[in-house]
Amino acid sequence: MRTEIILSTLLLTSCGDATVVKDYLALVSVSPDQGATQVAISTDVIAGFSEALDASTVDQQNVYITDATGGPVVASVEYNAKAHWLVVNPEVDLMPNSTYVVTFTSNLKGTRSGNLLAPVQTQFTTAGVNPSNGLPSAVAGEDATAQVGETITLDGTASTDPEGADLTFQWRVVIGPANSEAALSSTTQPTPTFTVDAEGEYVFGLVVNDGIQDSSEDFISIQALGFAPPEDTDSGAPDDTGSSDPEDTGLIDAPDTGI
Repeated sequence: MRTEIILSTLLLTSCGDATVVKDYLALVSVSPDQGATQVAISTDVIAGFSEALDASTVDQQNVYITDATGGPVVASVEYNAKAHWLVVNPEVDLMPNSTYVVTFTSNLKGTRSGNLLAPVQTQFTTAGVNPSNGLPSAVAGEDATAQVGETITLDGTASTDPEGADLTFQWRVVIGPANSEAALSSTTQPTPTFTVDAEGEYVFGLVVNDGIQDSSEDFISIQALGFAPPEDTDSGAPDDTGSSDPEDTGLIDAPDTGI
């Protein structure tokens, strides 16, 4: 019998470096939430960690789904190194009105601080026979370039929900230049802004929620170049340096007196 562990979900904060400093690898977020109900039968499981994972430890033996009887659910496990996310994608829809358990074993290893201290389990229950809620889709926008000193507006308004539900937004800074102190004007508005304060790559993540469940996280990259060149102040006026023709002194020649 697996050891039951109460999962405490920690909120990710927006900061220049999204890595959570710990002495051990930690699971910091999971969707569907621990104990969630009315989950769509087509859901993926999305889990976030306190640091980048050792990719060699990410497989179906170390992360898996089982039903209430302990029977395995065939699912792929994908790892997004940029955001420290695992996505567990069942090959077929889950059964309606059923409880499922997701297990993260202590064999999962971080690149900095080692393994999970102990196996972690979380569970959720799917909706009934005709679930009406589909997974919302986050759209963080197209990758772009910018100049240091420029204010950039992120735009998540293209995000959608299959049922047309109102969405809430959750942005975060995934990575930024080491010497950057840039922060988003808001982490919960669809169009937050930030000011580019250093050269390098900024990556932002967006998750939307339809009131029942989170979307997968979408990412946008902003590549910051140097300061914008100064505006050309040349007015186009002709060059008037006071130069003159050495043959033209501007004086009237004196008459020849013959002396």
